[in-house]
Amino acid sequence: MKDKIDDYRELRSKIKDDLFIKQQLSLLTPGIENSEKRFLVHEFTRSAMLLPGFNEYERFKPLIDALINEVDPNDLLGCSTALEMLADIASSKKENIQYFESIGLLQKIYDLFQMTKQHTDMGITHTGYYSCIRFFGYLSTTDSNSLEKFPVFTADVFDAIYHFDLLDPLRCKLTFETFAVMTKTIGAKKYLSNENCLFVLN
Repeated sequence: MKDKIDDYRELRSKIKDDLFIKQQLSLLTPGIENSEKRFLVHEFTRSAMLLPGFNEYERFKPLIDALINEVDPNDLLGCSTALEMLADIASSKKENIQYFESIGLLQKIYDLFQMTKQHTDMGITHTGYYSCIRFFGYLSTTDSNSLEKFPVFTADVFDAIYHFDLLDPLRCKLTFETFAVMTKTIGAKKYLSNENCLFVLN
């Protein structure tokens, strides 16, 4: 417990340290050969944004933008890892979702989801498609309104459930895991149980 508290203190100290932030930014060199260093920086960004009370969005904008720039469907591993990190951040608290929405990130990932959904036979977009599903699944745990705001995602999950016997094992597993995640909040259950809802939860 003490170690965890000390880690939090160290992280909060780094967040306030302009020199440390500048050093992190200097490590964000593009290119596959530098991806390991970049993702260590992204891990710092993720950890900082997961802290309760984090509100340094303007100071962290260059770091956040750098993480978002990794969401590139042409980079199989980088895109998937970045989406996992962003899902963690978004699902941690509503303030992070509000920030992501204000900069257009949610729509960007939604557009990526719809694009990859149409080309799931391609290796790179196939992985991006799965990563987007995970992103919106975890997003819904903090913002149940996302099920209504991003209907193509919600419809896709329900369609997969109705036709689970046609899915490959990986997609089938992901579908039911996502459904379990997105329906665990009271808000989501109310929305999906509403008689006017396009989707049915019995």
